[in-house]
Amino acid sequence: MPPTNISFATALDIGTVLPFSITQDPSGLVGPDYKLYYKYTAQPTDFMMGVWAKAPVTSNYQTFMIIYTETSPGVWSEYELFIEPFQVPCEVPVTPGTTYFFEVSQDAGILPDASLTFLVDLPPNLSIPIGSLLISDFSPGWPGAVISPVDGTRLQYKPIIPSADYGDILPSGIMGWLDNSANPFVEKIINELFALVASRNGLTNNNTGQQIRANGVNKFYVAKSTAFASAIVGTIDTIGTEIPNLWTLPITSKSIVGMAPNRLDTILYFGAINGGTDAVQRFDLVNNVPLSDLVAAIPNYTIRKDILVMSDGNILVSYEDHLAPVDEFVKRYSPAGALLNTYTLPTGEALDRIGLDKDDSADTFWMMSFPNNQIMRFRQIRISDGVTLVTFDVTVFTNGVSEQTFAESMDRFGISNCCPLVVLRTEIVPPVAPNLNSGIYRVVPGKRQDTLWTQDFAGTEDVKIPNPTARLGYVG
Repeated sequence: MPPTNISFATALDIGTVLPFSITQDPSGLVGPDYKLYYKYTAQPTDFMMGVWAKAPVTSNYQTFMIIYTETSPGVWSEYELFIEPFQVPCEVPVTPGTTYFFEVSQDAGILPDASLTFLVDLPPNLSIPIGSLLISDFSPGWPGAVISPVDGTRLQYKPIIPSADYGDILPSGIMGWLDNSANPFVEKIINELFALVASRNGLTNNNTGQQIRANGVNKFYVAKSTAFASAIVGTIDTIGTEIPNLWTLPITSKSIVGMAPNRLDTILYFGAINGGTDAVQRFDLVNNVPLSDLVAAIPNYTIRKDILVMSDGNILVSYEDHLAPVDEFVKRYSPAGALLNTYTLPTGEALDRIGLDKDDSADTFWMMSFPNNQIMRFRQIRISDGVTLVTFDVTVFTNGVSEQTFAESMDRFGISNCCPLVVLRTEIVPPVAPNLNSGIYRVVPGKRQDTLWTQDFAGTEDVKIPNPTARLGYVG
């Protein structure tokens, strides 16, 4: 008998418990699309799920999925995030209480010669050790991903982390982010346990040249600029209060890119893409005046999004070129501008972001790069000599859809194709459901009687638990 879930009205309800899997033979359906429908109502703790409409690689079944919500009775509209995976897994942000409909069709327009397996799962919820890597998602609506610093295993996803191109962390674990889903960008302070501390409007109403960088001690510097005007820089503390200091940088700070203060809050290092120079510039925060450049521009290269000041005062600067194949690198400078190291990537591998390591020392840092559009490569680099201590790859999901080539086995969850690399400073262990069989007595929810052995030990009987508020008196 062919499947009956062939319309929105007859969509197969997959229930409330995930993971879910079902395999169906579509051969008895009506072409040319041979559509099957499924639905799921997001539960109170749900924020994202992984979905895959899977068919064998060797078959002619080219699965194509569109997600809908019922916007009014009997009216289904395509999901606003516009997730349409072709044969590959996808990540679907959800709102508790909303019912999502999944329409799976045969894109090839011919009778499928294999069965469809429809898979739905929740994201992982594993312990987060100190030093785990957090990558925000550039696409609004998707959560930040936390991955293992050992092998890239996906540990947890954090919907509190906004879509952002800039974010940073203090040694205490408190984070500052610029939420790019709002206009103007919104500055958010999130604590070490992923709780929102503050959310506030930024310094200006223009989204060009937004930057946020921790000072490595107790506050965040925020810079905002346009392609036509100098950057304005201010500071906010760990509870989101703006500290009454504003600096206007020179005209060469237009469209500021890359920015970091030193640990003494006396010098700000920055780059710019529309200021007529790609030098690493300096600004005196105490006397409110420009200084000479730290280092001159490198011909044919521009400063990437990250400038980092390490605990020893040395400065890491990421550079990119715009030629094919790309040739990109990170340089380490002393506060006097002396070149100390150059950390290179294989030719053709594009540098994305860099981040200071968990202990905030000057021993190691992390690089995130693109060998191709399907994976992001992570490297932990020893600063003294550039040796790679750890390296691994993680699958890229763009707008929630896997970039992997279709295969029989695929990663169900991944990371965004860009955005800040933040190394976490706090261990987080997910809550564990209580074990009702532990302890001296077994806890039975709702039980109102004691279960006791009968006097002849032939069995048990339930005896009412005494009322603990009853008043007893002596007799006689």
